[in-house]
Amino acid sequence: MADDGEVRWDDVHKKFGSVAALDGFSMHAGPGVHCVLGANGAGKSTAFAVLTGARRPDTGTVTVGGTPVRRGGPASRLIGFAPQAMFFPLTVTVREAVAFVAAHYPNRADVDEVLDAVGMTTEARRLCGGLSGGQTRRLGLACALVGQTPVLVLDEPVAGLDRPGQKLLHALIRRLGDEGRTVLVASHDLAEVDEIADTVTLVARGRVLLTDTAEGVRNRLGSVRVSFTADDAALRTLTTRYPGLEPALDGEGRRSVVTDRPDDIARVILNECDDPHLRVHDRTLAEALDALLDEAGAPA
Repeated sequence: MADDGEVRWDDVHKKFGSVAALDGFSMHAGPGVHCVLGANGAGKSTAFAVLTGARRPDTGTVTVGGTPVRRGGPASRLIGFAPQAMFFPLTVTVREAVAFVAAHYPNRADVDEVLDAVGMTTEARRLCGGLSGGQTRRLGLACALVGQTPVLVLDEPVAGLDRPGQKLLHALIRRLGDEGRTVLVASHDLAEVDEIADTVTLVARGRVLLTDTAEGVRNRLGSVRVSFTADDAALRTLTTRYPGLEPALDGEGRRSVVTDRPDDIARVILNECDDPHLRVHDRTLAEALDALLDEAGAPA
């Protein structure tokens, strides 16, 4: 399964009119859970579209298990795909929808076992037209899973689910990665990424900016956030004596500074402020990614 699960984009370009959706996009992924992050229009969905064969790249190569991707070609049987927008015939049942998809794969799973895995057993006989948004999302994931493919491509897989549903599917995605599947997840939820990802790939302007672990992304910047409280007089003293110190106001009414010299900054704050309630925080993944996008001059 590991060889079949090797996914590659090599110098892929794709334009829509004059807009370059992919501009030299190169990425490699093997077994594990790989989260792809980027703003709307960064190129994530187009990268997934050329991987699944829904779009043809203008130039460059896309392969799955060493097999070039083309619509309806042999590589398509190596991929299970759950797009962000999903539509099912209104008058077929949940079980019928999954069984229809299963029929296209030689190594298909048991339909009822897959429905149980995504928490849809009790809805198996319901018509697709009567499903909620969250139930439709689960059904789409079941359709992606039923082929037992070595590669899974999931676009915002837990969007619209309640917290119990998110936890169920996060555990399922994590287990699939641990079992040796290659799971590609597009997500805007950074807490989700921290919870399930083996690697994080940041995409902007149709290119890959970096691929690393979530911890590695934070460590690349080597900085932490120092937060404190200060009255206006103490704040004026701080910014006058230390012109480079520009504390931001956070959502809790505290001032905060991102720095790679937390000991020095903490000493300054303690010297100038009475009872500053000083805290030192590890930098969040969101802060680290925003900083990397700023460095690259890409929109957040």
